[in-house]
Amino acid sequence: MDIGKASKIEQGSPADLWREVARGRLYFELGGLAFAVQKGFTPTEFGRHVWGHGAVQRTGKADPTALEYMGGEAKEHLHFIPDIQVHFDVMEDDLAQMTLSNGCWGGYGKKRWGTASYWGLSQDRVCEYCHECYGAWGEQIGLSITTNPQADGTCFIRATRP
Repeated sequence: MDIGKASKIEQGSPADLWREVARGRLYFELGGLAFAVQKGFTPTEFGRHVWGHGAVQRTGKADPTALEYMGGEAKEHLHFIPDIQVHFDVMEDDLAQMTLSNGCWGGYGKKRWGTASYWGLSQDRVCEYCHECYGAWGEQIGLSITTNPQADGTCFIRATRP
């Protein structure tokens, strides 16, 4: 990053700074996925490697309810993904589902899949990675967590207690 751009960002509003941090997170995470794929790993293998540990420490519980998990997950999405919209479809102790629109962990904005494309990743590869990340995370805290991308660009995230 050149000094002029860095200076402009530092002088920007908190929203501008937040967007820059979110962009950096997306660039870094998808860059890691692209590197793993270049080295012969599948998005599933990389997702399990990255997200297959740490859930209990992060959530603070070994067995949160689906409701508790989804409430925390929604906060993370709203915090790290600009312009995302979260709608709770079901919020019960053993079943929780939210619908994401206007973006996801894999991209957001007018060129939602632009960063993925920059790294040579297809939307399908990013969604495969994301699906495994949620599944691996859920296994650690006693939940089955699935992602279900839709043709209209929304994605359902569902957590259930098996």
